[in-house]
Amino acid sequence: PGSIGSGAYGEIYGENGKLIVPDFVGKNADEVLRDKSLVMFGFSIEYDYSSEYEYGIIFEQSPAPGTEIDSMDEVSITVSKGPRTVRVPVLRFSEPDRARSELEDLGFKVTVKYEFNEQTEKGLVLRTEPEERTELPEGSEVTLYVSK
Repeated sequence: PGSIGSGAYGEIYGENGKLIVPDFVGKNADEVLRDKSLVMFGFSIEYDYSSEYEYGIIFEQSPAPGTEIDSMDEVSITVSKGPRTVRVPVLRFSEPDRARSELEDLGFKVTVKYEFNEQTEKGLVLRTEPEERTELPEGSEVTLYVSK
C-alpha cells in the first residue's frame, strides 16, 4: 500500500489541490479499496467477466490514469469475476456437424477425433472430452469423439 503523496501508486497530488488518478488496472481491488492513502478517491465498482484478468483484479477504470480530478470525485473501476464459464452440453448420439456448431456457438474451440465403437452407429458423437456437463472457462478446447 502507498503512502500519502507518492508511493505504491505514484504521485497522487497535482496542481491546485487536484488529485492525479493512479493506474489501478492490474491491481487487486480489495487492496486498492483498503489503502488508506487513497481515501480521497470516491470509487464506484462494477464486476464483469474477464478471461485476461484473475478474479478480484481491476481491469478497467475511468477516468484514465493521469487525469486530474477533485477530491472525492468518482473513479469507476471494473473488477474481474474471472473467466465466464460454460457447461459442455450433452451431445452423445448427435451428428458431428450439429455438435461442433453448438460447441462453437458456446465459445468453445472444437477438435473432432474418430474412433471405432461397435455399439454406436457410424458418424455419431460417442463422447466429449472433457465430459458432458463439465463447467469450463469460455474459449476452452473440447474434443468430440465420433464413431467411425
